[in-house]
Amino acid sequence: MKTLEYTKGRHPISLRNEKRWTAEECEALCEQGHIAEHYELIEGKIIEDMRTSALHSLLVGLLLDVFAPLFGTSRVRIEGTIRLSEEVRQKNLLVPDVSITKEERRAYRENPLPQDLLLVVEVADSSLRLDLSIKAHLYANAGVVEYWVVDAIGRRVVVHRDPSSKGYQSVVEWSEEENVTTLAMPLIPIAVSDILPA
Repeated sequence: MKTLEYTKGRHPISLRNEKRWTAEECEALCEQGHIAEHYELIEGKIIEDMRTSALHSLLVGLLLDVFAPLFGTSRVRIEGTIRLSEEVRQKNLLVPDVSITKEERRAYRENPLPQDLLLVVEVADSSLRLDLSIKAHLYANAGVVEYWVVDAIGRRVVVHRDPSSKGYQSVVEWSEEENVTTLAMPLIPIAVSDILPA
């Protein structure tokens, strides 16, 4: 376990000199076939679906294998959109790779709100900088209580907790030799190696 220090409230990735899109514009572009059906909107920047690699699919499957017995399959969401406030939604559409809801899926007629989520996980096979910076800041601002980044290349899990308007106040790295727990089930250890490829 290693506590990490990130500059709170600052993003190492620059999004300057690019057009900022709104959620409404993205929906229109998608309907017209100009962008992929699966995309995210991050601070006005369209990020088309990058979840097609074999490694990414494997990691999402491993997370499902670990979380389904703990929380039940009806509480584990794969690539499910989070319902953000209207103001935030104008520039952002967040679709985490895996999330765990407080209730079973039948309880949500609409996409769940951040406060409906026990855990959000992003798999980083090619998106590590984005997941650790801008996305972490957005999830913290939204009030997601626990956010994990599974770093496939670095073979670690970076656990973010204690959200605030300035970002997560606790950021801890767990290596593949260690066990990690969720806030929702603090007495049940999860081997980091179980959610990484052999």
